Order: sequence, then structure tokens, then C-alpha cells
Amino acid sequence: MELIEIFNLTIGAGVILLQIITIIGIFTLIKHTPTIGTVFSKYAIPGFRVVFVIAVCGSLLYEHLFGYNPCILCWYQRLAIFPLAFVGIIGSFKNNLSVRRIVRSLAVYGLIVASIHIFIDFWPSAGDICGQGPSCLIRYVYVFNYITIPVMSATVLTLGLVLSFIVTRYPQQDVA
Repeated sequence: MELIEIFNLTIGAGVILLQIITIIGIFTLIKHTPTIGTVFSKYAIPGFRVVFVIAVCGSLLYEHLFGYNPCILCWYQRLAIFPLAFVGIIGSFKNNLSVRRIVRSLAVYGLIVASIHIFIDFWPSAGDICGQGPSCLIRYVYVFNYITIPVMSATVLTLGLVLSFIVTRYPQQDVA
């Protein structure tokens, strides 16, 4: 098995774990389950930092180590993810409404772009809207029959959005 295959499987398994955590977080917000919500809230900021830093590192590894040229939609998603990693490192959005608004705005923007990219990726007949440069129709990663780079992006951005709402609903001191 080649390094890229191992990397893709590892990242794919991580994405599935993040999707499960995101679903539990959404359930916690909808059903208002304080027990789970306080646990989520306690680890939201460190988890946010780790997830977004790994997303940035993964994106750069795909581009510079494995030679995957990002298309224009990938770049637009990066415009959301990279600043969110920076915000996660330097600031806490738990007690700061303006930072939470920035997090939510960037996450929603990135999710819109990721949704368009996922649609194009799974239904290529919709057309390649990337124009010049690498095509949006090139599928560099496809593991577990559904995880692609846009799905990874959408997962990370959705989790960031969910965490920003959880820390608002269940205020608590963070661990880091």
C-alpha cells in the first residue's frame, strides 16, 4: 500500500469520526441534552483548534507533498478554513460574540462553496465551473465510497459551525 493510500484512509476514517461527532452535536443542540452539551462545550475550543489545524495541514500536504493542484472551488473553501484555523489558535469564541459571528460567517460561506463542489463532484454532468486551471471534476480522493476533498471540507466546516453554537448554548470554562 502506498503512502497516499494510507494517508487517504487515515484522513477518511478521521472524517467519519468527525461526522459522528457532528451528528451527536446537532442532536445535542436540537434535543437540548445538557449532559452531552457540557462535555462538548468543555472540549469545544481545543477540539476546534485541533480539527482546523489538521485541516490546514492536510490541505497543504495534499498540494505540496502529493502534488494535488487545488481547483478554484478548493481555493474558495480554503478561504474559509485557513482563517478559522488562525482564529482557533489565537482566539476563544466562547466569550466573544464578534469572534463567534466571524466563525459562523466563514463556516457558512465555506459550506455553501463545499456544497456546490460536492454537487459538481458527484454529478459531473452539471459542468466544470472552474474555468482556467485545475478542473473541479478531478477527483483526487475517493475513500469509503463517498469521502472526497469537498466532503472533508464540508465536514470540518459543519463541525466548526456546530461547536460555535454549542459553546453559546452551554457556556462553561474551556480546558485550554
